[in-house]
Amino acid sequence: MKSRTGAKRRTGRETLKALLAEAGLKDAIAAVEPLNKDEDGTHSRVRLESGSTCIFRLYANTTRMADFYRVKEARLYTSLAAADLPVPRVLAMIAGDGKPGGDPPAMLLTDAGGTPLEHLFLSVPRSRRSTLWSAVGAGLRRLHDTDISFAGALSAPHRQPPSGWFIAELTKVLRRLKQSAPSAARSVDELLALRPSLRSYLDARPSSIRHGEGWYLPEMLLEPSQEGWRCVAWLGWGYYASVGDPWLDVVAAELIHREWTGTRSRLPSTRPMGSARIPYASSLIGPTSNCGGRGPTSAASVHG
Repeated sequence: MKSRTGAKRRTGRETLKALLAEAGLKDAIAAVEPLNKDEDGTHSRVRLESGSTCIFRLYANTTRMADFYRVKEARLYTSLAAADLPVPRVLAMIAGDGKPGGDPPAMLLTDAGGTPLEHLFLSVPRSRRSTLWSAVGAGLRRLHDTDISFAGALSAPHRQPPSGWFIAELTKVLRRLKQSAPSAARSVDELLALRPSLRSYLDARPSSIRHGEGWYLPEMLLEPSQEGWRCVAWLGWGYYASVGDPWLDVVAAELIHREWTGTRSRLPSTRPMGSARIPYASSLIGPTSNCGGRGPTSAASVHG
């Protein structure tokens, strides 16, 4: 396989073998099973001939920032594990060549088992659906209650004010609207004039560690438990993970949850709009967590 420059690019299989060697895992590969796909790349479960498993994280090679997200994700796994959140441990890493279309970075992670939420979302019978979403909501609440000191790689200078991204995107949208619909110019100018007040409001909102996968379901791996479901691992802390308003996570989960149709035609992560409802009152704002141990938490609830 060749990159855009014509140089030979290593295959995913070659990358996986290099990671296994670096981690000191000498058993042959028995199977590789896809788990999920997100903004940064893919996760796959690797089964070795010995019966042990691990998770292969292969980043997309479409951006020069892929290695930045690899390092960010690795550091977050360390800091979130210190907060007793159920995240995997990094076994080995390989840097990319920093060129779009070239060799992508990759990571090998421990595997605690469990089934991806995306798969359960389509297969769990109606009678068990409320307990599944209670576990998801409790996991989000557990994350948002974790003290912001565990943000680790999300600290300055990479952290931006809560209003930063939103105000910039809103401004671009309104200015495009003004160009395409001159009759709306006055109304657009009035909205643009509200930006200072909106910025002040947004920056005054409480902040927490956010998973931030706005167009995907939370990348949780869950297994059945006596209480219903238990989150055994949480993946995907690269591109979207941030410090900001926790309700952005909550609203994203709400919109994606509404997409449940009971069919297998498309995974809900690709279409975040729909028609059902997640039980926020009992799960997303509940006082307890099914996603790992209690660990250090902030004194007050961000959802109060």
